[in-house]
Amino acid sequence: MTNIETRSRFSRAICIILALIILLCIFPIAAPVTVVRAATQSQLNTVARADYLYDITWVCQKTVSAWKGKNTFYEGQTYRIPYAWPVTAGKWVGYGVSVDEFLSATKDPESEFYTKQSYYTGNSGSYAPYYGNDCSTFVSWCWDLSSRQTTGSITSVSGVSLLGAVTATNVNANLQLGDALNYAGSHIVLVTDITYNADGSVAAVEITEQTPPQLKRTVHTVSSLVSAYGANYKIYRYSGTVSEPPEKGADPNDYTVPTADLIYGSRGDDVAWLQAVLKKMGYSLSVDGIFGSETQSTLSLYQSQYGLLVTGIADDVTRASLIGWWTDGRGVYKTTANLNMRTGDGTSNSIITTIPAGTEVAVIGFNASGSWANIVYNGVEGWVSFGYLSFVRKFNYTLNFNTNIPETMATESFKQGRAYSIPQPPANPDGDHFAGWQLLRLSDLSWYDGTGWAADQGSSKLFDAGELLVFDPAMLNGRWGDDSFYLCAVWRSVPLPTVSISPSELGITDTGSAVFSAEATGEGLTYLWSCSDPDFYEYLSGVDTKELTVSINEALEEEQTLTFTCTVTDRYGQRVESDAACLFYTVSPPPEYIMGDVNGDSAVSAYDVNLAKRYVTGRYAIEEGSSAYLSSDINGDGVITATDINLIIRIVAGTYVAV
Repeated sequence: MTNIETRSRFSRAICIILALIILLCIFPIAAPVTVVRAATQSQLNTVARADYLYDITWVCQKTVSAWKGKNTFYEGQTYRIPYAWPVTAGKWVGYGVSVDEFLSATKDPESEFYTKQSYYTGNSGSYAPYYGNDCSTFVSWCWDLSSRQTTGSITSVSGVSLLGAVTATNVNANLQLGDALNYAGSHIVLVTDITYNADGSVAAVEITEQTPPQLKRTVHTVSSLVSAYGANYKIYRYSGTVSEPPEKGADPNDYTVPTADLIYGSRGDDVAWLQAVLKKMGYSLSVDGIFGSETQSTLSLYQSQYGLLVTGIADDVTRASLIGWWTDGRGVYKTTANLNMRTGDGTSNSIITTIPAGTEVAVIGFNASGSWANIVYNGVEGWVSFGYLSFVRKFNYTLNFNTNIPETMATESFKQGRAYSIPQPPANPDGDHFAGWQLLRLSDLSWYDGTGWAADQGSSKLFDAGELLVFDPAMLNGRWGDDSFYLCAVWRSVPLPTVSISPSELGITDTGSAVFSAEATGEGLTYLWSCSDPDFYEYLSGVDTKELTVSINEALEEEQTLTFTCTVTDRYGQRVESDAACLFYTVSPPPEYIMGDVNGDSAVSAYDVNLAKRYVTGRYAIEEGSSAYLSSDINGDGVITATDINLIIRIVAGTYVAV
């Protein structure tokens, strides 16, 4: 091969490599992504209808038997829609009876729900609560069928098609939201959620089913789904038009305020609360309890308009802002027609003036029913019919920082309901200590004291850094309209805390207790005691309180002298240690005895000799002719007692043990 040929092949290889690089730049290899199968609007509505029924709960007013008496609904407990075959009563929830009628009956312990039962046939079939659903009624309503079907008849409904058996292959290839798994003549369940792996295979399937004793949900893996339903069930799909479920209540008071973040895909009453508040504010969206794209975009719009970080997530700051808005409807409104302003909340009251259509007024309150609004127009307060007002905006507020705040944290504009996290204080060049933030209202130069506004700055509430400040009705306390506020940092030159210990000395002999007290001055003090012997802490209690207790229940082997100090720290981080206090621990000396003093009377006498002889010989030296002695009766009193034992110890050990 010539050098020219070698260079030619080398050049071609370089060209091929360069061409591949260019192609990769133009058409990069895509990384694996999570696959989510698209769902039709009818399929989404099917799931929404299932969620609607699943979210319905009732509180039992009187204990009543569930289906066939196999379960019981207990008084005071909360349940979902009960399982039943109410053929004789016809009270299928969603068909023979409305949801409102069902819920109304559950609230009355004397209603048919508690006093009667329904049966499958006559009075001898399977009995159950008077109101309820079976599995096919639930799926029929979720599919928005015109009439209730059975597990046998539902497969013949127009628009229902068979997709095959419940196998792993079929589930991964075909299963979609809103599909049903049906065992004709036995049971039917609904697929209400599917999650997928990155390769497009099914990761988990949520099943919602009406089953004894109440509506329930279960999440399956593919293998557990096939295990539960693979033997007899078939997959069916309904391709007809499914309408949205009825709206949930649009009053936020119908729901509990959520305490956790709400994100895209969240479902339930927490989401319904969020939607109800946004709808009350004038945003256009459905209250269905499903956090979808409509809710996410509406929430993002709210965050943008109210100066919040736009995330599309109802986090703690956003929820606090919404709570501030929801707790009242005050703000700027526009009249939709020429409107009479009256002296009271009703047409029987005198007319003050007529406000032209299209005029902005300040709504500062409402009557009990909310049908009349208390307004301020041209500086005059009066009442108008609320139905002729259109919401424009909440009142605007401006929060300013005092001059100690860097310019980057300058004036900030607020609307009612706006939540703000109190900032960290700036550095203080004088070395003073930061006490907190105070809020000043400029319109009347009053200070917020935690419940209202007062002229005395000394009673003003101190906000800590990181605390959440919300311009809500409690904060504004009846003063309405555009206003400005100052957030002022409070600095203090604070003396060091002081601490001393009383008493300065204590003693314990053998066993007992001793208490030292710390006497300190300062703000927000914390206490911490220290001991000179690290092994002695087991005898201490109250090491982080004002009083330190030393407790010794069993005598120690050695005498000790211990020192204790108390360190106090104030709310500004200033720390001071006390002078040391002493504890003297002593051990009682053993009693001193005279050698040979057997009976312990501090003298050696003939009686001691006789006692010793008695111990050695077994007889008592006095009255040697007598034989009526016990061998261990050392003192010769005719009985063996503890005194005899102590005398023996005295003779042998040279010490006397008192009884």
